[in-house]
Amino acid sequence: MLRTRLFGLAVTAVVAVVGISPVTALAAATDTQTLEMSEKDKDHKGNRALFEEKMNNAIKKWNTLTTNQKKDVYALLENEIKAHNKTLDKLVELGVIAKEDASLMKQERMDRFTKLRESGEFPLLKPKGNKRNK
Repeated sequence: MLRTRLFGLAVTAVVAVVGISPVTALAAATDTQTLEMSEKDKDHKGNRALFEEKMNNAIKKWNTLTTNQKKDVYALLENEIKAHNKTLDKLVELGVIAKEDASLMKQERMDRFTKLRESGEFPLLKPKGNKRNK
């Protein structure tokens, strides 16, 4: 019976220690209060406007880059695509996805990249789809 009580006490102590996260401990040590924000308190329109302003500034800066600077960025993006393709190949090898699906994903990604490179557009923007209409 004593072993059972000691075991219960040990489990309770472990749970108590694990339950104190570093954030909680830091907040308690510094006497700071946590701030909770509900969805209705967030200013989504303001954040969206700020984001769009930042993206427009980035596009303007992108358009001032030289052709060689843009080629450097596109080369990095192409390396990213090659790494993604290696991941897809590994997933095919492990039997996680079908070879045909991986080939389709590779081809679609390469097509998007080719169109992006040909158009000279800012590479970080992605199509928004129907979200804009909502």
